[in-house]
Amino acid sequence: MMISKNFNYLNKLLNLFLSLSLTLATIGLWSIVTLNFTPLYKISIKAFDITTATSLTEGQLMSNYKVLIKYLQSPSIHKLKFLNFPMSAGGETHFADVKSIFIYLHIITWSTIILFAVLFVFKKKYLSKEIFKIFNHTFYILSIFSITILILVLNNFDKTFENFHKLFFSNDLWLFDPATDPVINALPENFFMVCGITIIALTLIQVIILKVIYQRHKKANTFAKRNIFDY
Repeated sequence: MMISKNFNYLNKLLNLFLSLSLTLATIGLWSIVTLNFTPLYKISIKAFDITTATSLTEGQLMSNYKVLIKYLQSPSIHKLKFLNFPMSAGGETHFADVKSIFIYLHIITWSTIILFAVLFVFKKKYLSKEIFKIFNHTFYILSIFSITILILVLNNFDKTFENFHKLFFSNDLWLFDPATDPVINALPENFFMVCGITIIALTLIQVIILKVIYQRHKKANTFAKRNIFDY
């Protein structure tokens, strides 16, 4: 009896851990994908007329953006040098802070994905009881998170954007002055809003996929149990 209780407790605890791991991995993965999906910035250049705001061509802007995303994700690059934008000391410090966040994001995301895969296989082999409930739990966690963030973004993006920076940065260096850090004209708030909505959209697509997998597995299990009882 005690063994059975311990087994159930371990099973529930592992389910919770795997659900939270999958949630974290999902948010991290889609954030990384969105950052590296350069066509999104190309679309934003045209949509928000960034060429006029910066007096640069689309090609120049794309080259500078690629320099930025390479810097943010490469531990070996220690100094950010834009091709067409000078920077203040405060601007350099802010981008260094952003780089630290993305480096940690990569480490956490890929570590979590590997850990999830290992524990998922372990659970499926040794604690296979209702394993696909993990997907259902993650469905609810990600749905609540995504819809909440989406409401905040659509309701008042400026305030959400400000609160985001207050949460992740201990200074106000993110408040760029276009006179000393003209790169801010190439990275308007609307672009970050598009990035945020893209991350949420990709997350919601995965949420639907997880729910479909869970429902199909649940249906298959129900059908299998009925067949057993028929015999």
